[in-house]
Amino acid sequence: DRHAAARQPPTELASDVVAQISQRPTENMDAYDLYLKGRQGVRTLVAPEVARGIEQLEQAIALDPDFAAAWAHLSLGHLFSAYWGAARGREDFDEARRGADRALELDPDSALARVGRAGVRSHLDLDWDGAVADLREAIELDPTEIDAYFWLGVTLFLMERFEESVATHEIAYSMDP
Repeated sequence: DRHAAARQPPTELASDVVAQISQRPTENMDAYDLYLKGRQGVRTLVAPEVARGIEQLEQAIALDPDFAAAWAHLSLGHLFSAYWGAARGREDFDEARRGADRALELDPDSALARVGRAGVRSHLDLDWDGAVADLREAIELDPTEIDAYFWLGVTLFLMERFEESVATHEIAYSMDP
């Protein structure tokens, strides 16, 4: 039966899966709970929810200042807030940079922190080449990081590299229609 292998459960997990499962982003469960809520709020892209998500991520960081994933999502939250005009503009970009820098200090392999830093480079610093480099590195670190593809597409558009922008956005949309 050609489908027999598909019905057999794996007897071992791949080493990279085991490593990912074993990682604990924080030992503080209250911080982790706030992180999950904040991450969800930030990803709604609805201004009041983004603001609430930012607050929850800040609370998570107050409980665990070394929580790299919370810093990375805080960076993304401020980037969304600045980009979609939720509130504070320049202040949000500055906070996005601070969050990305801190996340990268704590976890130099954070793809999402590179996305946050790239957003600031692209939209505040107008360092499009630096932003593209960050985003390509984020994709290399985590090919499933959809935000990297989205922001890369936006940045390529700003650079008037329209065909690349469309192709990059098509990748993002294929990952999350």
